[in-house]
Amino acid sequence: MSHLVHQAFGRKDVNLYEVVLKVPKDCNLGQLRKAYYKQALLFHPDKNNSESAKLKFQAISWSYSYLKDPAKRADYDRTGSLPSEDDETTGEGSAQWKDYFDTIFGKVSVGKINEFALKYKMSKEEENDVLSNYQKFKGDLNKLLEHVILSEERDLCRWMEDWIRPAIEKGKVSDYSKTSNKILKRIQAKLEKEKNKKGEAHDSDRTETEGSDEERARTRKNTASRKKSLPKKAKPTKAKKSSGEDDLIAAIRNRRAGGNPFAALGARYGVSMDDGDPLDDETFTRLQSAHKGEK
Repeated sequence: MSHLVHQAFGRKDVNLYEVVLKVPKDCNLGQLRKAYYKQALLFHPDKNNSESAKLKFQAISWSYSYLKDPAKRADYDRTGSLPSEDDETTGEGSAQWKDYFDTIFGKVSVGKINEFALKYKMSKEEENDVLSNYQKFKGDLNKLLEHVILSEERDLCRWMEDWIRPAIEKGKVSDYSKTSNKILKRIQAKLEKEKNKKGEAHDSDRTETEGSDEERARTRKNTASRKKSLPKKAKPTKAKKSSGEDDLIAAIRNRRAGGNPFAALGARYGVSMDDGDPLDDETFTRLQSAHKGEK
């Protein structure tokens, strides 16, 4: 089984200073600790929970714990080789190394990591890292993304405009513009494509929402129109008694009063009733009884 550091970084000739901790070989203990902090934050379990990140976090923590010991560091500087599995434990989990990290620097949260990123971004320290790696990798911006901490593809334009091109003009770094501009152009096209895809997805969602709103508005409008076109229902009213029935009742009441029962009817319809009662007593009594039965 290969050493933990070899597993994490995929190579047996990995250098603890340059590759793992990204610090000069002649660094002092303070610089070594700072480098460990920066690199470990990139792969800290609270920030990155991928399996490869966990393994690198373990390897970074192990490298620092090994190099901070003066005797072990001297042995590594002399031989350039890592101890065998029999000499060092290589299978410790990220939880144990996380405890080790927290013991040195205190508990780490995503907020603390982001706070560190804000301080590092656009700082003199980031500028130095960018320029040194630009010179080291001869303008290969992809390599810069791998070796400058907390870097993203969108940082490349800022690096080129703010630091790399001015440094080339001043002679601080060699001119690898042909290489870097080619890579930058390709990455910019990629970012633009991703941006357009997100924009199209957003427009699609908005169109669907607007279509739904318009459809609902049309539905409400059509419903309102149909309601307006429908005839209004007449309010139910109690059936009025026919005028004939009223007249009959009035006649009966008049008869009871002893007068001519149809005098009022004659007056209403312009017919004279002076010739006397057209109903005999028998007929009147029969009609009266029938009327009472209907009630």
